[in-house]
Amino acid sequence: WAVQSQKSAPLGFNGQLVGGLKKRIGNSASSFALIGGATYNTSNKLSKFERYDFASDGTPQYEYFDQQSKNNVALGTLLNLAYSLNDNNRFTFKNSYTINTDDIMTVRTGDEFSNARDIEGYSYNYIENTLLTSQLEGYHFIQGAKIKLDWNAGYSKTTRDQPDYRRLVYFKNYEDSIFSTFVPVGSASPNYGGKFYSDLFENSYNVAVNATVPFVLFGNTSSFKMGTYHQWKEREFGARVLGYVIYDLGKFYSEPGNSDIFFQEPGSIFTPENISESGFRIDEITNPSDAYNASSELHSYYAMFDNQLPAKFRLIWGARIEFFDQTLTSFKYGGTPVDYKTSSADFSNLPFDFLPSVNLVYALTEKINLRAAYSKTVARPEFREVAPFSFYNFDEMESRIGNDSLGRTSINNYDLRFENFFGSGQVISVSAFYKNFDNPIEQKVYPGSGAGSRTITWENADKATVYGIELELRKNLDFLGRLTHWNQFDNITFNTNLALIKSVVDQSTNPNSWKPERPLQGQSPYIINFGFTYTEPVSELGIGLFYNQIG
Repeated sequence: WAVQSQKSAPLGFNGQLVGGLKKRIGNSASSFALIGGATYNTSNKLSKFERYDFASDGTPQYEYFDQQSKNNVALGTLLNLAYSLNDNNRFTFKNSYTINTDDIMTVRTGDEFSNARDIEGYSYNYIENTLLTSQLEGYHFIQGAKIKLDWNAGYSKTTRDQPDYRRLVYFKNYEDSIFSTFVPVGSASPNYGGKFYSDLFENSYNVAVNATVPFVLFGNTSSFKMGTYHQWKEREFGARVLGYVIYDLGKFYSEPGNSDIFFQEPGSIFTPENISESGFRIDEITNPSDAYNASSELHSYYAMFDNQLPAKFRLIWGARIEFFDQTLTSFKYGGTPVDYKTSSADFSNLPFDFLPSVNLVYALTEKINLRAAYSKTVARPEFREVAPFSFYNFDEMESRIGNDSLGRTSINNYDLRFENFFGSGQVISVSAFYKNFDNPIEQKVYPGSGAGSRTITWENADKATVYGIELELRKNLDFLGRLTHWNQFDNITFNTNLALIKSVVDQSTNPNSWKPERPLQGQSPYIINFGFTYTEPVSELGIGLFYNQIG
């Protein structure tokens, strides 16, 4: 629990080692190739946060100042193999493995107005994520029929290990001069000398097949494409929640000076000599809701046409149907079983999601296009969003719990776009978009009765709309070179992307809402991106300067 050292963070480091080869097999048309590599990255980040919370009547609850030190280490490996039988048949086998770790310590100071006291808090958190992926792919071209066939089969394994997430808080009344910690009696608390352990394992399998058949329509080349994609996921999650409590309240206060333990520093308060019948003990408060098993199946089929039409029109249209099933078994807090099951059902009560798409392109010139598009998509709940597991986040001062009645979101997307490719690698485009959400998934806050007692979950709103405009420009600055006679402007490119977004959630049917409309939770009202890149053509040295802002 002690702070081992304090020092200035060293510079980050990123290194890569990559190699490959390609070899023809004898005198045949066959060839073999591989590429392998490894990357290592370490970075350090110091972040400072100000956190405030208020009661429903506006009364301040707390004012906290957090200093968070974070060390990130990422290691990645890659091995891709390819075998080409001939120009019409080739196979690839792609593999990667990554480890990503975050070592985070947060030190908190501030005022807890609701209890008239100062606070010092400590959080120690280490998280390790791993991802293993393998995918076998094939491509085949049937010359006589000019049919293209491709397929792939893949496997991925994800793990997440959070060993011993510790939290400890000290308090001092305004009139006092010394901080003391709080260790509960009877039952442990996640926040006061709490310890949290969790493991997550997820396996995912997928397979896909696609076929493209060319044909002639109105004297122009068109194509028909169809395919299928299948995915299976299995997840297992488990957590244990422990913490320190006073072993025996009578024995604890029967020894003179024993209460001085509360004034000890984090590095000494839980040393072995303080773990006894007259001191502290470990208490486990793991609940049946702290574990769940989940699985999902997705089976999708699609067909699409790409038609070159007369009068400079191009029509890309089709539809996809998706059969989706998701299950999760767990328990609510206290032990009530949860058996979550959901299956896709479209508006017409069909046992699948019907997802049409159409994209119409009109070529004003060889470089200028006008596009209009419509598509229907869905956003389905993640396992974590429906799991009844409750997790207390020290940094955000809140508990997060899933909602096993959460439903999926259906989205209708409309887009209109003007684009001009006026030079090599240069473009200007203006887009307008409109999205209609049915049952959008949002985070909802339930305020508690004191500091750090609020709960966040996920719920479906009734309806929402998002609409706006977007501007994109990528322009070489060679015109300045012609004006100034400095040819280095030829190597500078300006990029920008600007968006204005309006979002509205309809709350007219919600009797608890204080206004009929509000913005969609998490939706930014604007996005600003711009930057300059310079590439020296001989040495290929590149330098970039970029700016980003979101509302």
